[in-house]
Amino acid sequence: MKKIVLSLIILIIVCSSAFALSEEVSPNTNRDVYGALVSPYKSLDARSLAMGGVGIAGLDNYQSFWSNPAGLADNKVQVSTPNVGVSLYNPVALYKAYKSGLFEKIANGEINENNISEIYNDENVNKILSYGYGKIADINSNISFSFGGFGFGFAVQDSILTYLNGQIASTNIINQLLAETRVGYGLKFNFTDKFSLDVGFSVGFRYLAYNKAVDISTLLKIVNSDSNEQNPIDTIPFMAGWAIPVNVGARLNLPLGFSVASVLNNINGKFNMNAFDNYSAVLESPSNSDKKFSFNTDMTWDVGVAWDPDFSSIFKPTVEADFVDILGFVSDKDFSARAWVNHLKLGAEIRGLWVFDIRGGLDSGYWTLGAGLDFYALRVEAAYYWHEFGSVAGEKGIDGLTVQVNLGW
Repeated sequence: MKKIVLSLIILIIVCSSAFALSEEVSPNTNRDVYGALVSPYKSLDARSLAMGGVGIAGLDNYQSFWSNPAGLADNKVQVSTPNVGVSLYNPVALYKAYKSGLFEKIANGEINENNISEIYNDENVNKILSYGYGKIADINSNISFSFGGFGFGFAVQDSILTYLNGQIASTNIINQLLAETRVGYGLKFNFTDKFSLDVGFSVGFRYLAYNKAVDISTLLKIVNSDSNEQNPIDTIPFMAGWAIPVNVGARLNLPLGFSVASVLNNINGKFNMNAFDNYSAVLESPSNSDKKFSFNTDMTWDVGVAWDPDFSSIFKPTVEADFVDILGFVSDKDFSARAWVNHLKLGAEIRGLWVFDIRGGLDSGYWTLGAGLDFYALRVEAAYYWHEFGSVAGEKGIDGLTVQVNLGW
């Protein structure tokens, strides 16, 4: 286990040292390789992942601030300090690659650009770096506070993305860093004892950094670089910038524990970017360069329904369903059954004996499952799921494993 953790840390540190992008390979001009970067930020949430990706209407949890600001209208005092999660994609293939000694050989410098074929010929590497978009890992940490309808949060997420179109030697590996500070406010309107309306909004300052895509050979050169020679990191361009997104949400609370919700996320998701020739240029002038461009991340409109009855604290079921990215669904003009499934999320949770949660769901047609332990100030949650990385349901499903620990109440 220690060797697994060490190998993953080495991989993440190597990639994190290479946040970069040159102007000519921005998402605007190379959508194939960099297309995944235009996706709106979504906080890592093991509960949601285990329940098929739902979370629009069921807002009675510490992550609601990041999914729908209408949840702030409950005026609850909630503190999450911190919430830390790690996701590994293709976890079985990663584990098999570790057991084969591949990661250890890379870390020890036994595999370099001269005998790189050992990596290219490894069946587990080929599984991890399969055709099209993919991911290797996500690391997410956030803190959030809410009281009296107000909310504040700060999140940092580091992701290792891949894109392959052809032979594995041409694999594109991109490290993406997202950091966001978010503030919000929610207000409740009580119509009767059984009917109420929650509305809320949040504004964020989002920072993005990522690298010009590098291949496996370049990564090995970085790992095996001698201290007396120039490290390839110094030759990789760097790109960073900011956006100020706005999120607006509403939830209608109905009798018998039913609720209906809607949220517009990532309004004004335009990034203002600076491109740098190398890492040293960033240190000299981190917020300004002579290479500037901008690109937009998509606004999304999601709707959801939830049933969260208060039968008993000993046995408490929850059922949720979301239909996400309605704007994209309409603009694609594809109303086939497959397209409907691609935007549909279904999930259920059963809480027993106050502390133990069992979860399951369907995310774009892929099954998901997970569990959680809630000890009031300490939550430990895990999810195993399949996520669609293609453009339609069933095109490219990749399995993921997420473990999350939260301190708060």
